[in-house]
Amino acid sequence: MEKTNELALNFFQDIQQGTLEYCFRGIFTKSITENILSLAETNLEKENSKSAVKRRVYFIMVEGLQNVTRHQEIKEADEQNRGFFLIQLRGGNYFVTTGNTIENDKIGDLQQKLEMVNSLDQSSLKKYYREILENGELSTKGGAGLGLIEMSRKSGNKLHYSFKKIDEKISYFYFHTQIPAESNAEMPQLAPTIEEGSLDKIINFHELLNQENIILSFKGIFDQENLLNILKMIEEQMKSTPQSIKIFNIILEQLQNTVKHGDVLNNEKTGKPGIFFISKNEKSFAITTGNYILSKNYEALKNKIDYVNLLENEELNDIYDKVLLDIDSVSAKKTGLGLIDMRIKSENKLLASFYNLSPEHYFYTITIRINKSVEKIKSLYIKSSEDTPEVILDAENGIFSISKRSYPENAIEFYDTIIEWIKRYSKHPNKETIFVFDFEYFNTASSKQIMKLILEIEKISTKSNITISWKYKDIDEDMLSLGLRFQRLVDLNFEFNEVKTI
Repeated sequence: MEKTNELALNFFQDIQQGTLEYCFRGIFTKSITENILSLAETNLEKENSKSAVKRRVYFIMVEGLQNVTRHQEIKEADEQNRGFFLIQLRGGNYFVTTGNTIENDKIGDLQQKLEMVNSLDQSSLKKYYREILENGELSTKGGAGLGLIEMSRKSGNKLHYSFKKIDEKISYFYFHTQIPAESNAEMPQLAPTIEEGSLDKIINFHELLNQENIILSFKGIFDQENLLNILKMIEEQMKSTPQSIKIFNIILEQLQNTVKHGDVLNNEKTGKPGIFFISKNEKSFAITTGNYILSKNYEALKNKIDYVNLLENEELNDIYDKVLLDIDSVSAKKTGLGLIDMRIKSENKLLASFYNLSPEHYFYTITIRINKSVEKIKSLYIKSSEDTPEVILDAENGIFSISKRSYPENAIEFYDTIIEWIKRYSKHPNKETIFVFDFEYFNTASSKQIMKLILEIEKISTKSNITISWKYKDIDEDMLSLGLRFQRLVDLNFEFNEVKTI
């Protein structure tokens, strides 16, 4: 994950050459395309470019995304070669780049169309466009469609492209357009060439995204409007599962922290510059954000993160509860409630890095890792002896019981194993847990440990529907009384089951 934070710094430093950049890599659907366009439209409105330029950029985005959606010849399982979209504003130019797989036997025809469009000047393109409209069919000059012609006309540049061979059947097709951010004319004049090396840089960037398996990234100004658009894009892609809800909640917290607590380098910005991306591997998802912070706030923030990382789950929850009960809202900021919340939800330590960029500012990145699958807890089985009970703790089959006699030589040592198992189980309990106590007899030393065990079980009640099944013989009033005593001391559902003696 340290590599991920360094990657965030490199991405972010690169943005200083521009004011906007975001990309999406994955399977393109209608809803995802709509979300990408919505986010782009919001950010285009914030730029100082002329309305005519923004309209041209938006048109090229729509055409490019439609082409990706229409022609992505890819199976969902193929992670490396999914669709790709990138928009940038750099050095006075907008760049729109798309990528998708294409069958090798279709490359020749597409390349011919692209080269034909690139061979025409602005006047010839306009004439050819009208010819297609009037005839209602494609010209015999090579068959380039209206979309390619219009993207060339509206960009004011030649169409740039590249094919990268994947195997004998398919290649990856990159389509790249450049639109000047400033133009006095309603329709720009066709420029002789695109910025040298711009597509090569993007292909290298895309390869890096593939290597790190970055699904979505956003570099630019973070404000509430962008936050809502990003969340909408993520929410519509996720299936409704307990893990996806957890991931969404952590993303929300991280983005809000960037919007609220990030700093600006000058007073001209309307929001906080920052970066956000999601990556994944076989075992986990990683959510990374990065933004400026004031140097004077560095030490306090670092200490909070170090402190939160030292705490165990029980301690984290205790602090969280205390802050919630404190009506002084300032205490939440002092304690770092958001950091505690992310630590609890992710069940992993927070990985933060700080880079001193100037006397006034640090660049701060934080990565939260969420495990993809829950590691199954191994069952615990302890065979009974003359002085120790039988213990069966089997989460997979839903069997939780302690039975027979309990008066071991060292009750603390014996029950510690059971209590530690319950603590591990508490991280991912079953929806319903029925814990059966079926003692013939236990001594006072055991009763203290049983109480401790029940208190641990009580903590799970926020995640699982807990029932304590307390069994006793009809002739054993003491065992019933002990069960009733435990019931009074905790907030749990007790069921008392009388066992008839013969």
